[in-house]
Amino acid sequence: MASGTSCCTRAPSTPAISSTSPGHGARHPRRHRPAGGPAGQRYHPYRLYDYDRLQNGKPCALHIQQSKDVIQSPYEAPTLTQKSRCTPDYDWEELVRSPYFTLSHVRVYDHYEIWMDEPFAIVNVLSGSGTINGEPIRQGESLILPFGTGKVSVEGTVEIAVSSLTIS
Repeated sequence: MASGTSCCTRAPSTPAISSTSPGHGARHPRRHRPAGGPAGQRYHPYRLYDYDRLQNGKPCALHIQQSKDVIQSPYEAPTLTQKSRCTPDYDWEELVRSPYFTLSHVRVYDHYEIWMDEPFAIVNVLSGSGTINGEPIRQGESLILPFGTGKVSVEGTVEIAVSSLTIS
């Protein structure tokens, strides 16, 4: 290794396996970034293995204990609840509700109404065609329902995915 070259400098073909400083949890294998990450935040990589590379004739320092201190093991997946409702006019299923967002899948056979009380929702039309509040929609289209939309009426034979922020 050339004099003055940091152990954090990586050739594109040699990613390091590491975790991050406290509070950031475990990371997947990736290349190290230099200190001073986004928005000037300090970033300190903890090295678990360094491919036996040398710096000034000595092995680069490893941070085994620091890495263990910030890795959550065993991983605990969040509890996800799943709800559904089936009527002659539509089938509704909440696929994911997390602390951050909600994703629902709706198959409309005739008519479906929701009250827009989220900050906003993104609607993706997965198949079919119909209308939302009288505006035509068809497969492949996406639209944003802004806060304050109120009652939203979906009509037709259409399958949609609805994503929104979760309000605590």
